Amino acid sequence: MGFLAPAALALSALALPIVLMYLLKRRREEVVVSSTLLWDHLIRDLEANAPWQRLRPHILLFLQLLALLALVLAAARPFVAVPTVSGRHLVVIVDTSISMAAREEGGATRLDVARRRALELFDALPAGGRMTLVRGGGSADVLVAQAEERALLEEALRGLTPSAADSDMTTALHLAAALASRDANAHVLLLSDGDVQADPTARRVVADVPFTFEPVGTPVENSAISGLTVRPQGQGFALFVQVTHYGRSPATRRLVVDVNGRPFTALDLSVSPGAPANRIFDLPPEARIVRVRLVPDDALPEDDVAWGTATPPEPRTVRVVSAGNRFLQAALALLPNVTLLLDPPSAPPPAEPPALTVLDAGWSGDELPEGNVWLIAPSTSAGGIEVTGVISAPVPVAATADDPLLRFVDLSDVAILDAVRTELPDWARPVIVDATTGAPLLWAGEQGGRRVALLAFDLHRSDLPLRVAFPVLVANLVNELTGPDALQGVTARVGEPVRLLPPAPAERAVVLAPDGRRLELAEEERTFSFVPTRPGLYTVTWQGDEDRATQVAVSVLNPAESRAGVGDPALSGRAVTPTEQVTAGQRELWRWAAGLALIALLLEWLIAYRPHLYATTPKARGR
Repeated sequence: MGFLAPAALALSALALPIVLMYLLKRRREEVVVSSTLLWDHLIRDLEANAPWQRLRPHILLFLQLLALLALVLAAARPFVAVPTVSGRHLVVIVDTSISMAAREEGGATRLDVARRRALELFDALPAGGRMTLVRGGGSADVLVAQAEERALLEEALRGLTPSAADSDMTTALHLAAALASRDANAHVLLLSDGDVQADPTARRVVADVPFTFEPVGTPVENSAISGLTVRPQGQGFALFVQVTHYGRSPATRRLVVDVNGRPFTALDLSVSPGAPANRIFDLPPEARIVRVRLVPDDALPEDDVAWGTATPPEPRTVRVVSAGNRFLQAALALLPNVTLLLDPPSAPPPAEPPALTVLDAGWSGDELPEGNVWLIAPSTSAGGIEVTGVISAPVPVAATADDPLLRFVDLSDVAILDAVRTELPDWARPVIVDATTGAPLLWAGEQGGRRVALLAFDLHRSDLPLRVAFPVLVANLVNELTGPDALQGVTARVGEPVRLLPPAPAERAVVLAPDGRRLELAEEERTFSFVPTRPGLYTVTWQGDEDRATQVAVSVLNPAESRAGVGDPALSGRAVTPTEQVTAGQRELWRWAAGLALIALLLEWLIAYRPHLYATTPKARGR
């Protein structure tokens, strides 16, 4: 232990006057009494001529010296050496992904552990140190900039919730590196449970600044509902549920299904590590809201519940412009309430645009038809889509983990002879890319209220139509491109944007969250959007049409985050490699010394004034 202000220890000399006060004899007032027989033991003090008396042990003397010693120590600012990061300006990134809600032994979440660690690091900063707090996970923002007061950090940390869809720290690392590059004494620290994702650009950026990754949390056993789908079947609905166990040993969980707020069925599931357990339930025609639960809760309760909506789908017209594609027609015919309109490439567009137009390989034109469009292997550029070449024998892989278009789609061993190379528009996202060149093989996006997707290879030049994944991919594409009807149920994931089309022209919508919070939405390009932050059922009402509402069922359904609940507390190969910059820091102890002084003074006051306190009672006054 050391002292930041050792000169203050000289104040300990004030103990000498306190001791002298107890060495001085007390001067007593002379009073005439009738007899001194009972006063002999008091007269001994008066017989001595010296003004001093022998120092006797006294509780008040001990408490006064203790209070003085504690105050002197507080003034000297004692500290102990603790490991910390270098620099006077610490930029802390706190992971707020769903996996940070995993509970450790004792009931604290990993986010709670990260909160405490951030405050410990602030306390260990040298005099004049500052801390900037950045929220990470998907997007990123600065919560507190260069704070020198602990109260500001505590308030910002209390407001953090585990609500991000993933642990992608690309944006957060870019932001933190930019803040640190302006200060030569800055250091970037990442607090996360370990399943961190970042693109190569972020790795290069943090390599130019002092950077440390500090994992929080320990491995736990976790089971999760990893898939849930409700689809029309006959007169009723079919519920598909997938449960995955992320752990080292098998587990048995009870699966409970509630329909319209009432228990419907329940069963016990035996799940092995990494092997999904699938179940299908037949739901009655009156089913509308479905909730599936795993009981009892485990280390990550957020992924033990999932919601779904069961509503009869509205009829949709899908126009297929093709010279003949039996695979495509068969997959589209499997979709419920879909009316197929087959046209040759030379046919003119209809007067009323359908819900979706599919332009098969061989179509050419200068402009895309009105409405939502799905292009397959276009031969020429059209409507702002640029075709730049050909890709030979591409190997399809998912561009990002857990894209909703690839839900329940297995791309392994899919063979493709060739594909067209297209430029990815700035308003679209890649879904499937070539593992060799990185060129997009499937992308989707929205521009001006119209949804567009492009599949870069001809279905006849691939074995994808022969696989079970093909009708699933077609169903996912049609559902995303046509968009959910505003009065139909919508299924979404925590942390991912939800986009809704109003049932009629509306300028405002109100979202009622599961916890009772209300959120007002404004129209943006004929759509309304919001980001759900917790699982549950969200209700959206529209301005001027409050009698009808949209139900949004929000669940976790994120294997990557559920896997992080038991994740290896080390950076994976996709993550930023940590650079250790740990040095000896200083944790000051003056608060403890000041608290001890206050306690000692309170005890001294109580003991010194105890007779007076007793004298105020009625019993004491009557004596």
